[in-house]
Parts: sequence; C-alpha cells; structure tokens
Amino acid sequence: MAFRNIFSDIVPMSLTGEFSEFQMWVKSRLGEHDKSTVELTDEQIWYALSESDMEFSAFVAKAQAKNMMSHFYAQSQNKDILGSVPNWNFSYLNQISQSYGDQVGIGGRERDWIGKVSIASGSQRYYLPDTMKDWDGNDIDWNRGIKILEVYQNDYVTQMRYMDTWSYYNIMAGEFGVQSALYNTMFAMMPVNANVMMMQHTKFNNKLRLSMYSWEFVGNTLTLWPKPSTTTTLFVRYKYQPSPDLQDSTTAGDGSSISANNNLIGNFTQIKTDPIPWTSLNSIAKRWIRLYGLALCKEILSFNRGKYKSIPFASENNTVELNYEMFDNQAREEKRLLKEELEKDLDILLNHTNILERDAKSAKFVNEALSFEPLCMFIR
Repeated sequence: MAFRNIFSDIVPMSLTGEFSEFQMWVKSRLGEHDKSTVELTDEQIWYALSESDMEFSAFVAKAQAKNMMSHFYAQSQNKDILGSVPNWNFSYLNQISQSYGDQVGIGGRERDWIGKVSIASGSQRYYLPDTMKDWDGNDIDWNRGIKILEVYQNDYVTQMRYMDTWSYYNIMAGEFGVQSALYNTMFAMMPVNANVMMMQHTKFNNKLRLSMYSWEFVGNTLTLWPKPSTTTTLFVRYKYQPSPDLQDSTTAGDGSSISANNNLIGNFTQIKTDPIPWTSLNSIAKRWIRLYGLALCKEILSFNRGKYKSIPFASENNTVELNYEMFDNQAREEKRLLKEELEKDLDILLNHTNILERDAKSAKFVNEALSFEPLCMFIR
C-alpha cells in the first residue's frame, strides 16, 4: 500500500518500497495473529518508519557537522555534506586571521587609505568630515564609518630609509645598538625577523621624531598640540570600519565581499543533508531504523491503549486490562539504548581525530611486527 509522503523533502521516496515488509514485521512483533489484531493503522506504521529514518539521518548529519564544522562556514548551502571528507584547507582559520591582519596592518579584509588635512596657522581643532580629503582631493564618505589609524606631518617614503644606509635613522639605530639595522648590513642577507624589526623601528621613529605635533582624535575631531604656527598638511591613515548596525556584508573564503543574506552556511542548521536512499544503506543502518521504528510503534500503541486502560469482556464484571504501560516502558528504554548506541558508533567511526589515532597505532604495531623479521644479507 502506498501513502502520500508528506515528508518528501526529508524522507527519501525509496523508503516506500520497504513499507510493506516493515508493516508485516511490526505487526508480527507486536503479537498480531489470526485471533487478535494490533491497534495500529497503516498510516501510523508508515509515520513511525519515516520518523525513524529521519532520526537516523539527523544523527549521521549531526556527527558529520560536529567533526567538520570549520570546513563548512561561509560555504554554499547547496553542497551535500554527507558525502564530504576533510580537505584541511584551513579556510576557517584564514577567515579568523584576517581580522587580526586588519588590526596589525598586515593584510586583512580592508585596505588602508591615506587622507590629507590642511592645517592653518593658529587653528588647533579640525572636524575631519569637513576638512579631510582623500589622496586625490575628493570628499570622504564618512557614513561608511571611519577608523583613524595614524597621523603624519610628512609624506615620507619608508623604502628610502632602507636604501639610504647613511640616513640619520640608521646612524641613530647604530648608536642605540639596534641589531641588524647598522650601516652596511642593509644590503646583507638577513632573516625575515630582521625586516620585521626594521619596520617596527621605522614606525616607532616616525611617532617620536618626524612630527613636531601630538594629536588626539575624539568624536571625529582632530586636536593638535601645540597650536600650529604655520600652514602645513597632515597625512591621515585610516580604514573604513562600519559600526555593527551598518554592516550588511561579510567576506567569503576567497576574500571576496558577499551579502550577509546570501545562501551561505552560518551555523550547523543551514548545512544541507540530502535524504539517504534506503537502497544505499547497509544492514547496520537498516537494522537501527527498523528497531527504532518498532519502538515508535510501541509508543503509539501505548498511547492508543492508554486512552481506554481496560475493556469490558463477556459481562460487566469481567474486563480485559490493556498492557499500555508495558509498551510505554519498553518504547522509552529501547529508544534510549538505540540512540546511545548510534551516538557511540558515530563518534568512533566519524570522529577524524579517533580515525587518525587508530591509524597511527596500527602503523606503530606494524613497524614493531616487522622489526622481528630477519634481514637478508645484501651482497653487491
């Protein structure tokens, strides 16, 4: 008998071919024979089988998501994860590290920009939305959110510092005993950390020696100390940094900007898990689904019989007590044991850390076994 599959988006249609055999098996397990019947409709048995299949698929998908969630963030929701294997592309870690890159000024999601502020003699405070222009002299869109990083008095070129080995900076670095920043060592082969040290020295020097002003930035207003006595130009390094209520986009794994309401995975409930066809399941999975479906049928039968508890028989003084409590207790215990068994098996079989650990132990034991094998004499 065929039924309308109201769970067609979750339960595979291949499950309907199993229904007839499951129906006879359930009724026989629950005591149906020629002289008695089970108070279960065909629809109730079908729904028990459907729910059992959904429960099994949910357990498998949850275990897969638990072990590979870092691989699915910001990926398309159209990809079925049940056939996925770990690829260890570190895309999730790279996305996290981009935020740190934004803060320290090495990479990240947003680039730095340079703006200009014309300083007038005797004027100490400047409201930057009105006075700061971009490098080409155009207005800056402050509605996007601006974060001021640094303010410079001179438009310096850092590369010239490295190439000019006799610059005052290198001489001062030598006087203070700064390693790998002395005169002719600029052209010697040095480790990467030497370059990082030189960049840090340059930035520190810029803050202390290149400007005659100190500055404070509060409420989009730049305040200079001491009060300027000449007309000059300040250079401002800044980033566009929208406030949380203005952010309507995020960044995909490839670094491109994407819309926040795009079809991308943001939590484990958005991971796509296609129904598992019944024909592709092995005997282990089919056994679990059948036993769990039987437990659900017992639960339904207990509910049906519990509505009456007893039925008059032959006369008013004789009644038949219905065993609804027995079925209810059995259903609860069987469902609990089946879930615990499945969770334990999936943790052993799908947990990638456990898999690697078992493989490592196997390799170790193989090497130990091979160490007892005698080596043949080699003659050239």
